[in-house]
Amino acid sequence: MTEQHVPRSLIMAIDDDDMMRLMLHEILEQEGFEVVSAASGQLGLEMLKARPPALLFLDVMMPDMDGFACLQAIRAIPDLALLPVVMLTGADDIASINSSFQMGATDFIAKPISWPTLPHRLRYLLRASSALGQLAKSEAELRTAQKIAHLGSWDWQVATDTMQWSEEVFNVLGVKAASFKGRRVDLYRQMQSADVDKLHQNIESCLIHQQSFHQQFHIRHAKNADHIVLIRGEPVIVDQTVVRIQGTVQDITERQRIEKQIRFLSYYDPLTGLPNRKHFKEILGQVIAYGQPQAAVLSVLFISIDRFKRINETLGPNIGDRILKKFAERLVQGIQDETRSQADAINPSEMAVFRLSGNEFAVLLNPVSSTDDSIKAAKTILQLMEASLPIKDHEIFLNINIGIAVYPEDGGDEDSFIKNGEFAMSHAKQ
Repeated sequence: MTEQHVPRSLIMAIDDDDMMRLMLHEILEQEGFEVVSAASGQLGLEMLKARPPALLFLDVMMPDMDGFACLQAIRAIPDLALLPVVMLTGADDIASINSSFQMGATDFIAKPISWPTLPHRLRYLLRASSALGQLAKSEAELRTAQKIAHLGSWDWQVATDTMQWSEEVFNVLGVKAASFKGRRVDLYRQMQSADVDKLHQNIESCLIHQQSFHQQFHIRHAKNADHIVLIRGEPVIVDQTVVRIQGTVQDITERQRIEKQIRFLSYYDPLTGLPNRKHFKEILGQVIAYGQPQAAVLSVLFISIDRFKRINETLGPNIGDRILKKFAERLVQGIQDETRSQADAINPSEMAVFRLSGNEFAVLLNPVSSTDDSIKAAKTILQLMEASLPIKDHEIFLNINIGIAVYPEDGGDEDSFIKNGEFAMSHAKQ
């Protein structure tokens, strides 16, 4: 029997950065996507017309034709009107993000890109794009697709204050059809007062400035279930006047849950639940940039479990994982107890425990009054770990090494600070 060939989703990237295109090729092809790329907007447009992809990554900042001009040209092509376009821009470039949405972008991804989570987000966008693409086929398919995507459409006639809802809008907003009056105020019925005010302002701004809008809000259905809803509105302009506003409402509760899970996978260790190395580096960078109060010290304890590889090989990886979880729990509990007993010396809200790698952890002390407080905290942890860890039928005794790094003596930036702290840890003796 001949094996059926399953076509791969075609992803296109338009970016003048050679390294960015190379990384997109490398990572997405490993995940089973077919990837093509162009180094300029003009070349990208020619490739799009010849072979439309399933999704396009489009850089905002490019010479000759920037991302906005390229996006405008794409949306002018009828066959590409529904093409998912993900803009690549800086994390703090709010103006570009707003402009991208106004010009028809599907989503944006901030640089630097989180490569481990990119395939998950891409698959989500492709699923959403597939659902939205079916909406144009027929009214029957529209109702089915809207129900699957928890997406409903609405249309408001400005002059007569007449509003029409698709069936799914009632489901998303939790409004019974019998109570629907066909007026603008029906949109506000399930919303909290603050959200009502904001939506009212957005609609009025849409009428005056003739610009689209989007807003998230929370509602509670009859079963006391909280839902997160995204509403969008687009003006229909006739003779320079907004005569209608067409829009959508979508229950994005599940999407938010997935995004939260992706963020957890990016910033937290799934085994121990502790913030990971990436999170630690970002927090450390923020603390260094913010600076310390006068007469205060930023200090980090770098902790490793001695000979953990041998423990893992002897007792097996399952027992090793249990040891790491127990160790992390005891470390967190011990730090919390220590901060409660030394509230004047250490601020509990400014202490955090991180898992940096397999058997390495870090405790951020920020701020402490002196390095003596760091030494005291290290001694407390050493004493804390003297007791055995009960794991199944085993009583595990651990030896740990602790290195202390103090800012700025042990490094003026995150990388050098972490490097010196880990060096101190690797040479520490109990």
